[in-house]
Amino acid sequence: PEGIATLGSIRSRQHQSGRRSMQYATVKAALTLMRAKPKIAAAQVTGCKVLRSTAAAHMEKAESFQSLQNRKAPIIEMGAIRPPILALEAFPEDKSLAQECMFAILHLILFTFQASAHAGELGAIERVLAVQ
Repeated sequence: PEGIATLGSIRSRQHQSGRRSMQYATVKAALTLMRAKPKIAAAQVTGCKVLRSTAAAHMEKAESFQSLQNRKAPIIEMGAIRPPILALEAFPEDKSLAQECMFAILHLILFTFQASAHAGELGAIERVLAVQ
């Protein structure tokens, strides 16, 4: 009947929710790695790859701008914008790191005004422009 959730739809939502929780746990682990090893380029590249791919996946699945903002909010609230900026500052001549971290920042802030403003305050534009 209309308005009554089926077992399949409930399982689907639980599966999606569980997958999203796992993505957030992966992001948290990546941020922990980036913060613990700020002078190791490989750790920074790995962290930026996780941030980029997770934010990009949220963009693909969002039904609206509001949905996108809601999906990215937990990642942004974890402090996900600062580590890629710090990585760009620490390794301005590393092209692969620069590419991953710039795309991570882009995917995190795209269509999210407050996140964009925050990235600007943290010096994202200057870091991107300083990449050799």
